[in-house]
Amino acid sequence: FPMKLCDLFPVIVLFRCQLQDAESYTSFLARLPFKSFMIYDNSPADYDFDEGQLPVNAVYRRNTDNGGVSVAYNCAATYALERGFKYLVLLDQDTHFPSNAIDNYLALDGEVTLAAPRLVMRNGQPFSPVTANTFNLKGRALAPGDYLLECFSPVNCGMCIALDAFFEAGGYNPRVALDYADFEFSRRMSAVYPKFRVLDLELLQDFSNDEQRLEPLAARFRLYLSSAVEVTTYNWKDRLRLAYQIGKHTLALTVRTRSLCFLNMLCMQLIRGRA
Repeated sequence: FPMKLCDLFPVIVLFRCQLQDAESYTSFLARLPFKSFMIYDNSPADYDFDEGQLPVNAVYRRNTDNGGVSVAYNCAATYALERGFKYLVLLDQDTHFPSNAIDNYLALDGEVTLAAPRLVMRNGQPFSPVTANTFNLKGRALAPGDYLLECFSPVNCGMCIALDAFFEAGGYNPRVALDYADFEFSRRMSAVYPKFRVLDLELLQDFSNDEQRLEPLAARFRLYLSSAVEVTTYNWKDRLRLAYQIGKHTLALTVRTRSLCFLNMLCMQLIRGRA
């Protein structure tokens, strides 16, 4: 069937960001007459979000406990399915969409259960999709077409998911709140729909991280660990790949900050896991 704009239900996840300051909103959502879309705000209670300026087609949800993206996507998917939408479109607050982005989504046919754009960083390096069956989760500049989810995994932003397939796969794992949430979902999808489509669409991902202060880096690392330990592994290769990624990230932060706190947190997590 030909895709229509009214078939799409976007959800944008925000954290300490006003809607009008979110790049995905200004470059995509605000430019198109979507029937409805959801703003899922994970900002803490001390952040003052201006609901008075929201457009009439916006549905606002707030989670001051910061349940992560998985809870947000599951919430939006349930809302969309109950109201007759066919596809869920995932957005974040810091990705730029070109003016012709919607044409790629509307060109999808009903046989596509999962479609994703290519994401590139500001330095031109590919960010998504990434190789999913190797030790290095490296971004690949894939040509448009269909690929196996067991080989490549798209990153959340820009993904367009058929809602029937979303729920058949079990949705997002709420225990994997942030990091690895997209890889976990791709594995779930691959069990029921092995292929996904890479769109002829390139988005610009602002993935700069110049934070040098120990306290916010440590807080972010705690969130990273809490998601990483909940990732489902199916065999020893999966466990080894995950351990490699966690170890690599821990060592990178240790070198960057010259602090042993990240190694200490990892060790404490391992001890709790064995208790």
